[in-house]
Amino acid sequence: MLEDKARHVPDAHTRDELHEDTVNYLSSLPVQIDIESVAGTLLLCHGIADNDLKKVWPGTEQMPIERSRELDELIDEGTHAFLINGHMHFKTIVHFKQMTLINAGTITGHHWPGFTTIDFESSVIQAYRFDEGGVRECKTTALKPDGSQQCFTDTRGFTGDWQPQLLFNRISDSAARR
Repeated sequence: MLEDKARHVPDAHTRDELHEDTVNYLSSLPVQIDIESVAGTLLLCHGIADNDLKKVWPGTEQMPIERSRELDELIDEGTHAFLINGHMHFKTIVHFKQMTLINAGTITGHHWPGFTTIDFESSVIQAYRFDEGGVRECKTTALKPDGSQQCFTDTRGFTGDWQPQLLFNRISDSAARR
């Protein structure tokens, strides 16, 4: 946003809409940050590392493969157990042998807005969504792969036939209760 890139998204703010104090504050924030957890170091960023607009996607019928040299380098370094990002705004987990990528999703919009909590001690991810009734628990997922999910060495191993491990349910709560 500070560089006025990718502002085509509905309801995206532009830099000139922001107060100068807001721009200064946002400019002072780090692009990425390492956080230590009981399960290992995690890298928190928007895209991949210091590339705010980098996407990663193993490839599905609906969306082509998005590989990342930056992510492959991070995996090879072996310094991070997790990467938590949000650029694609799609709550999902991508498992690699040496790292787990968690896309936090979006807090607004039309595609399952909400938030996610991670309990690193119990290795559980809990996703929540916002709807007309407020905040609702959406899905609880194990942080570590259980053998049913694809696990890649790095993004060079993406084949385009990935079955996403979603952190939300595609059907609404009301439809699920019927």
